[in-house]
Amino acid sequence: MSKIKLNLVVMFIFLFPVMSIQASSLVLNQAVQAMSDGHYSQAYSQFTVLAKRGNVQAQVLLGIMYKEGYGIQSNLDFARHWFQQAAFMDDPAAQYMLGLTYIDPLAKDKDEAQAYEWISRAAHNQNREARHFLMLTHRHGWLGMPVSSNLSSYWQ
Repeated sequence: MSKIKLNLVVMFIFLFPVMSIQASSLVLNQAVQAMSDGHYSQAYSQFTVLAKRGNVQAQVLLGIMYKEGYGIQSNLDFARHWFQQAAFMDDPAAQYMLGLTYIDPLAKDKDEAQAYEWISRAAHNQNREARHFLMLTHRHGWLGMPVSSNLSSYWQ
């Protein structure tokens, strides 16, 4: 292989991921803008493509679309699926949202232990809403937890 061809191959190998990340970021920004403008089907299509490629932010936003029914039929199972994909990648927002799906009033399979587990993971990953939720949980004895001023203060 000539030196020029080798340089082109090396350049392609190193630049393609950067170009791909930039393109994904642009599509994600376009999808977020579409969602905020109320163009839900466009946002849904773009989030779906990115989420299937492993984009954590798109997975969370797609989960929110399913949970809240933005432009699509609300579906807690699909919301949970997408939150779970991102939660396994250590995304604190996804971990918190996943935890909430286990105590959602519409959940068929409520599971307070799973809710506490995921919300705790989010809190340990510095998610402010999760920390506040755990502070209240221990202050009021939610999710089957005993009232604990020490734990409530810890999460404050």
